[in-house]
Amino acid sequence: MLNLKLLFEFRDKPKTEVELMEFAFYIGIKSILGKKQVTKTNIRHILSRALGYKSVNAVPIKVLESEIFIKYSKRYYYTKILKSLEASWYLKQYSKKIRGIYVAIGSDITYEYIIRIAETSKKSYKENKVKHDKAIALKTILQELKICDTH
Repeated sequence: MLNLKLLFEFRDKPKTEVELMEFAFYIGIKSILGKKQVTKTNIRHILSRALGYKSVNAVPIKVLESEIFIKYSKRYYYTKILKSLEASWYLKQYSKKIRGIYVAIGSDITYEYIIRIAETSKKSYKENKVKHDKAIALKTILQELKICDTH
């Protein structure tokens, strides 16, 4: 899943806490994605995976109350990490007016692709699409009926 050169670099060279958390977030996001190109998740899930747990529910209370979990649960710190991943690690993320965050990793994935998935997955989009489809069907039927009445 990861480049061996990158793994050895992290093993052999001293890193700052921020660099280690960037790496942990990257691995956490990769593990959440699995074989999917794009997925919806949340920061607490990413952070729990970054710390080596399957989900937030699997994280022990002691870890939830730890300084590192509390620190990186705050918007300032996780936003800083995510922006750094976007700049250097091919992370793409989108989270406008939705609960959670859509994430993808890869140079071949575009923001347009992620935004299309996120916006078309919204409940309001689906409701408006049904309403629109009904309106078109009604208009079509009424036009057909008017044509049938003139004959």
